[in-house]
Amino acid sequence: MSTPSKRLAGRWRNVDNNGELYFSPIESELGIGTYRIGNRGRGSFGQPIRIRILRENLSGTELFYKVYKSIGIKKLEVALGKDLTQSDTRCCVSTDGSTMTLEYTWGGSQYFSVYRFIDNELFEEQSFTGQSAGPAPLLPDPVSNPIGYWVILASKGDVNAMHQLGNIYEQREDKSSAKRWYGRAAKQGHRISQEAMSRLRE
Repeated sequence: MSTPSKRLAGRWRNVDNNGELYFSPIESELGIGTYRIGNRGRGSFGQPIRIRILRENLSGTELFYKVYKSIGIKKLEVALGKDLTQSDTRCCVSTDGSTMTLEYTWGGSQYFSVYRFIDNELFEEQSFTGQSAGPAPLLPDPVSNPIGYWVILASKGDVNAMHQLGNIYEQREDKSSAKRWYGRAAKQGHRISQEAMSRLRE
């Protein structure tokens, strides 16, 4: 029987930003598994994040799972002084296994994402680029790799992270990239980013 949790395993690509998720097969008796976060073309993944299936409609498309905080998220909470607990995730996997939606609350904001199934290759066998994936930190170091750090937060919808990316690119005199990130933050009502967009248009 093809249940939602069985159809969850594999690689999925976000239809909006090309971000990718890899879900391991769910252990049937305990209902536990992991997922990793990556970005298309970058050939890197975060460390596995543990999940546990709470309940699912075995003959339908819906399931709910709990996400357990990684060490990286706990360290980030300390650094930001912010609770980054993720709510239980509502996940729907189409009966043909081609489409998945995720709905949850993280860091005080609500998210709804749509993913398309890519394939069911094992993460351990190869990365997105076909090279050995190996372990990678969930979040890059914000000092040595500020762009990588803020991009991951921005992909979660953090408008301040979008502004930070715009500021970094502006300082590097990359006007096109600066306008792209300022623009995303400005569309969500970020006042300082709106002012920055006006300045860059001059």
